[in-house]
Amino acid sequence: MTNLENEVLIELLETVADNKFIMGDHLVEIGVSGPNLEATLSAVAIAQAELGHARLLYNWIQELKTGKRKRIEIEKQTGKAFSTAIETEDWISLIASLYTTDVAAEVILGAISNSEFSTKTVTKMVKEQKDNITYARSWCNQLVNDKGKIPVKFKADFEKAKMEASVWLHSCQNDDRLKHLGVFNEETDVIKSFNEEMDSILPSKEPVHAE
Repeated sequence: MTNLENEVLIELLETVADNKFIMGDHLVEIGVSGPNLEATLSAVAIAQAELGHARLLYNWIQELKTGKRKRIEIEKQTGKAFSTAIETEDWISLIASLYTTDVAAEVILGAISNSEFSTKTVTKMVKEQKDNITYARSWCNQLVNDKGKIPVKFKADFEKAKMEASVWLHSCQNDDRLKHLGVFNEETDVIKSFNEEMDSILPSKEPVHAE
């Protein structure tokens, strides 16, 4: 690949890695104050998975940049994490951000796994991602069906996180460089895949047209 082609793939991977890095930290910091012991233990376990994925992605990025395989120590994100992920501050916003960032990561990594850039690591990551999404989806359903102010706050946090992820995925979908490189093909529709998952929590409000 040329430097220009490397650049677009690196940008894509850095966004996924940054979100995972940030969410991994939040899962430890906020997860320890989870609503029950089971939630706390699961949050810590998922934090390890998210940070592990971030580390693998950053190492791959380093290889794309230098052409050499070398493990690097990750101290901070590259600046591409979603603002909603960064600003996560409590259990409710944690779950909203975890679900949206993981689903966004899944559709992107899934597209990569179906391209010539697929590796065993990416394929394994996509499979492991499903467990994290299942956990987050379960908590999303609990929060949206709770009582009092919890569902109200969750829906607001969820919609905000969903919007930011959706804007990013639209920019990816419409980036001709990714299609030219072969990361996306003509059948790739990351937006549709993302929205189908999001609608399992809060269905999109379609406009009603009078007959």
